Amino acid sequence: MVSVGVHGRVSGVIRARRVIVSGHVHGEVHCGLLELMQQAHVEGDVHCEQLTVEKGGSLEGRCTKVSYEDRIAGDAVALPGPRVEPGQA
Repeated sequence: MVSVGVHGRVSGVIRARRVIVSGHVHGEVHCGLLELMQQAHVEGDVHCEQLTVEKGGSLEGRCTKVSYEDRIAGDAVALPGPRVEPGQA
């Protein structure tokens, strides 16, 4: 499981069986279950088996329903994205 807290920011690819986002994610998410909480913001494409979005959560990107077992193998991992200098985000 990967969890991004309210003040958390991830830039890169996330692969896990379950992903819970309360903060910001910029990049692809590959998972079985994606839960976007009230303050979540995901910018990027999502490939998941099941998606839940609480009121206030947002997703900007494409969402593709896929079988988790067909797409993911191994343990949870968050891969780094390109480095962003302060003031460029």
